[in-house]
Amino acid sequence: MINFCTLFDSAYLSRGLALFESLEAKMEQDFRLYVLAMDDYTYRFLNRLCISNLIPVALETIEDRQMKSIKPMRSRGEYCWTCTSCFVHFLLDTFNLPQVIYCDADIYFFGSPEPVLADGWDASVMMTPHFYSPEYDKSRSLGKYNVQFLPFKNDNWGKKTASWWKDACIDWCYDRIEENRFGDQKYLDEWEERFDRVRVIDNRGVGVAPWNCQQYEFFEHEKTLRGIQKSNSNTFDVIFYHFHGFKLIEGGRIDCGLYQLSSNTIDEIYRPYVLHQQKILNAHPQLRPFAESVAKKPMENIVERLKRQYRGIHNVYPAEDFSNG
Repeated sequence: MINFCTLFDSAYLSRGLALFESLEAKMEQDFRLYVLAMDDYTYRFLNRLCISNLIPVALETIEDRQMKSIKPMRSRGEYCWTCTSCFVHFLLDTFNLPQVIYCDADIYFFGSPEPVLADGWDASVMMTPHFYSPEYDKSRSLGKYNVQFLPFKNDNWGKKTASWWKDACIDWCYDRIEENRFGDQKYLDEWEERFDRVRVIDNRGVGVAPWNCQQYEFFEHEKTLRGIQKSNSNTFDVIFYHFHGFKLIEGGRIDCGLYQLSSNTIDEIYRPYVLHQQKILNAHPQLRPFAESVAKKPMENIVERLKRQYRGIHNVYPAEDFSNG
């Protein structure tokens, strides 16, 4: 049994379900996905699904005195980041799971992570580099590694790393850049020096994302999504893609974010994800207003519009552009 975990609220429910269903489609071994429900609606909705290996955990279940004390001082997003490390620690310490793999709710598996995990479990913790394209490299400010996919083993070094990360995030976890700190993420830059048995996953298919996809072309071979690195022609299986910045917009439009995306990336990566989102929302139409609410914040929309004008990037498409026809 492999244990995954994630967290999301009602606005990300359709993304969270897509994450779960992508694991169901690709995993050969039995697995569980533990979901920290960041609001009551999400907890009730997931409970009503009655899926044995999709396990919702109410937020108050993990909130201790420290978490409650800092909650009023964090924005909603900052508190979600804080809860990531707290949830991992909770599952290792209180649920005593033998291992747990944290996944961001907006990643989507195109291939099984099992070979990557099997290859890396001689380590206690694994982490994924951003693999930035040069034009988007923010390693110095945002960190070399992304929180998106973090396997922890429940052993001495795994627990030490998770505990230190939790304490660091309780102390400071904000959506701003300070020296050696940004959210819950830049702490990862310290792990190789602070802790033993930390492994960096050197696999281009683990963590394909808007900030690195410019380096690749994608194609399907024998029902497997593969990538080829333009600089050296190395090929790899795409394990997951991180749909950072993806939004559903009222009026049947799809916002693919603020990075330059090729038509190949749109066709091979975004099209199947959009179709899966539409399938979920057709099955659960009550989720559509929540999913579309992510794109309804006026000030954020103004900032994004200015960024698009500056970068010359649009990336907003009618939903019908993604149809199979």
